[in-house]
Amino acid sequence: MPRPSPLLSALLVAGLAACAHHGLSPHRPEGGPPPGDRPARPQLFVSPWGQPYRAPSGAAYPVQAWFAETDADHDGRITRVEFVAGADRFFDVLDTRKDGLIRGDEVSVYEETIVPEMLPRVAAGPGPEPGFPGGPGGMGGHRKGGGMGGDFKKGGKGHRGGGYQGVAPYALLNEPHPVRGADADLSQSVTRDEFKAAASRRFAMLDTDQDGALTAAELPLTPIQSLFADGSRRTGR
Repeated sequence: MPRPSPLLSALLVAGLAACAHHGLSPHRPEGGPPPGDRPARPQLFVSPWGQPYRAPSGAAYPVQAWFAETDADHDGRITRVEFVAGADRFFDVLDTRKDGLIRGDEVSVYEETIVPEMLPRVAAGPGPEPGFPGGPGGMGGHRKGGGMGGDFKKGGKGHRGGGYQGVAPYALLNEPHPVRGADADLSQSVTRDEFKAAASRRFAMLDTDQDGALTAAELPLTPIQSLFADGSRRTGR
């Protein structure tokens, strides 16, 4: 397996520092604590449409909670309809005005309150390098939306490209900002139709065998899971 690039290694270190700041610690996929004397802290998973799921140390990694909630008929498979319905429910959470749009101030609430981990605070010392979370050229909280994220290669699965920004370390797809990423027309707001269309595209990216459903075994690991999966950096289950 190829060695991780210096940029990826440095970014993951920055992400771990951010986790510590916010009281988070990424743990193994099976929920056991990593070796050593690290303090036990909650775990974080961010769904493909940006919804956070958290679990205490020692519990199953919260991707399982997301899967169980999204699998509405509990048959062990998430269909496209169930997937998009999950995104639609989260749109209602984000659309606090109930006007059918997610506007800039509502996005700010998402960034600062719902998933503050996407805006990591870098520890004292030299400033973050370009492209790192919170650094020059990084996603931060104010990058214009559109598309599916700069580092994700369309048509692939999991995480490809040069680095992880925003929520990507905690997510199945390398998309730094799933909410802004749904702004297909670059209008600085997201309609319900845009949000659901983005969810449908993300489903297609994860449905690698193209059978119309996702199983738990089919999903890739998040980068945080991979980092602590039995001491190896795996890219899938």
